[in-house]
Amino acid sequence: SCTGWSQTIGLDRTYEFLDVPLPSRQLSRLEVYVYDRTNLSVPIAIYEETQSTSDYLLPDGAVVVQGGAGRWGNFLQEELFEDGAGDNEFAGFVQARAALSANLTVEGVAQRTPNSTQGLAGLVARLTPRSTASLGVAASEDGWGSDGTFEYFGPPWRVLARSQYRSDGFRS
Repeated sequence: SCTGWSQTIGLDRTYEFLDVPLPSRQLSRLEVYVYDRTNLSVPIAIYEETQSTSDYLLPDGAVVVQGGAGRWGNFLQEELFEDGAGDNEFAGFVQARAALSANLTVEGVAQRTPNSTQGLAGLVARLTPRSTASLGVAASEDGWGSDGTFEYFGPPWRVLARSQYRSDGFRS
């Protein structure tokens, strides 16, 4: 949950949020409060978007592989204002997701930064037509963490349960 973020809305009434941390393999809920610039105490509109864990299930047989690599740090700031003090350290990640069936998706992720190397294994499963669960376990040289969720959507109940653990020093 992120609070305190603000974004100016253009005259064409469009806005875009970048770098909002949304965790994978679990329920994500985003609320957007829109205020009139003359009254910042009461919102004039509230938009809510919920992404269910089941949205992370891939179609049967689908495979998705993505990755990225680059230089760690802020290149322009270091080159322009700190006399080229950048250390040119490598950072990158690779993620693979595969649907073993229409009801089970597994994934693996490896990430490298100058400060840490992390690996993650996870899965998302549809348990019944109205319930899904996810589990992820990550490890690095700093420790390990786990994240599990369970969701049930059905009249008249909506059950959302989450369990999370991070050892001391482990960065999510």
